[in-house]
Amino acid sequence: MLRPPTVRRLLPALIILFALCLGSPPVLADAPGPESGWDLFPAVTPYPAYLADPLRVAFGVSVLDYSTSEIPGTGDQRFALKLGGTFPVVAFHPPEAPRRPWVLSVLAGFNGQFDLDHNQDNVGWDGIYGLQLAHRLSDRWAVKVGIHHTSSHIGDELQERSGRERIDYTREEVRVGMSWKPLRRWRLYGEGAYGYKESTIDEALQEPGRAQLGTEVYLPLPESDAWDTYLALDLNSFQERDWEIDVSAQAGIRQIDGPWRLALTWMSGRTPIGEFFFRDETYLGLGVWYDLGAFRGPSIDFEP
Repeated sequence: MLRPPTVRRLLPALIILFALCLGSPPVLADAPGPESGWDLFPAVTPYPAYLADPLRVAFGVSVLDYSTSEIPGTGDQRFALKLGGTFPVVAFHPPEAPRRPWVLSVLAGFNGQFDLDHNQDNVGWDGIYGLQLAHRLSDRWAVKVGIHHTSSHIGDELQERSGRERIDYTREEVRVGMSWKPLRRWRLYGEGAYGYKESTIDEALQEPGRAQLGTEVYLPLPESDAWDTYLALDLNSFQERDWEIDVSAQAGIRQIDGPWRLALTWMSGRTPIGEFFFRDETYLGLGVWYDLGAFRGPSIDFEP
């Protein structure tokens, strides 16, 4: 359970962010339908990011309470800071199907954790960037292909306190994903990746394969066209961890045609910081996110 002293410490920031959520209008509710041709900096992507994926780039803050952790020298409570997102750069709307665009996006972000039990010392952080090309095959199916770079680092204070040296974890992979909505409010996705460049002090630590599966269910709120609730489950598995399954589940509220989310998260498995990829952790978290360029809009959804 989240401890009251820590929650109170960060509660003002969470309240302010949630107040902004409630006050933010639906971004695309009145947007006109797309026309054929090229569109610079489109508002949405045909392949939204996975809501429960702890490794995704995003913009948000979470309070995390750990029931188990295999990282020496860390406390039971941290906050996670994510800066960045998925930014659509250019879209091509085919004349025969303008509502099914090809969209090229840039991924860029910072994923960091800070230890509240040790004066908010930095535990570690990942720098992430990549490119993604996504396309709608139909009203229910979407695909993506891209390249993804992760470079991981250890916090200076943790390194001094524990004597843990950096292993220089870097992973570059090509990834292919497919998203399917069998029902209007239900999404399934799967993704496979192959690491074409890996770097650690001991090269034998890393392996190229990775597989990911997940699902999201969106539940309506009574008398609200702007907000709904959701349940999400993400399963990730790395060859370098002998295909052990990392589980992340999330329940929250989100802006239907906008970027805001508030959610509870439970995660068990690989720590989100790459430098500790061989360590397991379990935590419960409360967070607020602003999903830059990654939310779904009217042109992405399909008719019931």
